[in-house]
Amino acid sequence: MLQSPSEPFGNGKRMQTDATTAVEAKKTEDRPSTSSPETPQTEYYLRIEPSRGWVSLKLRELWEYRELLYFLTWRDIKVRYKQTVLGAAWAIIQPFMTMVVFSLFFGNLANVPSDGIPYPIFTTPMTFCSSVNVIEHVGATPVLVDIEPDTLTIDPERVKEAITDKTRAILPVHYAGHPATMAPILELARSRGLYIVEDAAHALPATYQGRPIGTLGDFTAFSFYATKNLTTAEGGMLTGTPDRIERARRLSLHGMSRDAWKRYSGEGSWYYEVVEAGFKYNMTDIQAAIGLVQLKRLDAMQARRREIVAQYQTAFAEFEELEIPTERPDVESAWHLYVLRLHLEKLKITRGQFIEELKNRNIGTSVHFIPIHLHPYYRDKYDWKPEDFPVAYREFQRVISLPLHPGLSDEDVEDVIAAVADVVEKFRK
Repeated sequence: MLQSPSEPFGNGKRMQTDATTAVEAKKTEDRPSTSSPETPQTEYYLRIEPSRGWVSLKLRELWEYRELLYFLTWRDIKVRYKQTVLGAAWAIIQPFMTMVVFSLFFGNLANVPSDGIPYPIFTTPMTFCSSVNVIEHVGATPVLVDIEPDTLTIDPERVKEAITDKTRAILPVHYAGHPATMAPILELARSRGLYIVEDAAHALPATYQGRPIGTLGDFTAFSFYATKNLTTAEGGMLTGTPDRIERARRLSLHGMSRDAWKRYSGEGSWYYEVVEAGFKYNMTDIQAAIGLVQLKRLDAMQARRREIVAQYQTAFAEFEELEIPTERPDVESAWHLYVLRLHLEKLKITRGQFIEELKNRNIGTSVHFIPIHLHPYYRDKYDWKPEDFPVAYREFQRVISLPLHPGLSDEDVEDVIAAVADVVEKFRK
């Protein structure tokens, strides 16, 4: 059977890794404002050190071209970026990112107000449960807002209609790698004083209106889970402003002061201070080593994803029983998932039967996602009904995720296309 959708390592090939581990951004000049019209040419370096179980790096908001030159020794790797920039963000990479770092961010804004009613935080029903679980973990109230029918991402107009004076934050999810409609969401946040925390688990290396996802909101969380476009087996990356990322880094290792990071180096000291109650959530050296090699392969892996998507789009556009996924003109999708939608009214079988028919033809599929309001915990706690979010509920019933990962050969892709075509032709009305 073909590997499940988004499986990162195709054809049983083992991934080779370097014996280096982590990245620390070299300090540079003050970051230009994101609204600055200037576009200076900037060069900077990222330092890779072998004794750090974490990675921090600088992301630039708008790059027009990029050069990656790797200089390898047993002590460090230098990665040279040459970019045209309009602004910058900072990042930290560590495990348990969605849970831990979202918690430390929301923990600052979700304190229960004087009337005892938790602050609402808006997000989408069309996501994995972790996006909403973390809102619960910090004592806030998840408020679901229905989705746009083409991208399956949160609908900004519905957010605007639902927002109240108590709303503290919006958590858009870049579903399947396609960025949400961020411009009106960001404008709404500015006008109402709201935080924007993006769930970009699917969205590396997507862009929105020329800007990389990870440089738009107050915080953006990426996932490096085994099935993602770039993997460290587990963990993820958080981007945000330097002060927030610095606190995240400190909390990720017991709340120790920054000097403690260098206490084992040649210029370090045994002395450190615990400045707040932290966690033990740093990335391991092995994970960082895997991530560095994945980073070098990211452009090639992404190019292969787009080749596969192009083959799928061309083939499935011929069938009126199928609806192919969209990619809006102002975005570049990460294509983490290829979500095909069935026009069930034109077929004699259900979505579940369609999946079984593909399985019988040796094609593995999945469904992304069971909407949040259908899960027993949230359904019962908030008394949500399926029809409360009609677009999400309707689209959920007809989506199928097909195999999509760089390890698929052209022959594999042809097998998927042939199997889907066979099922459609056999069971069309």
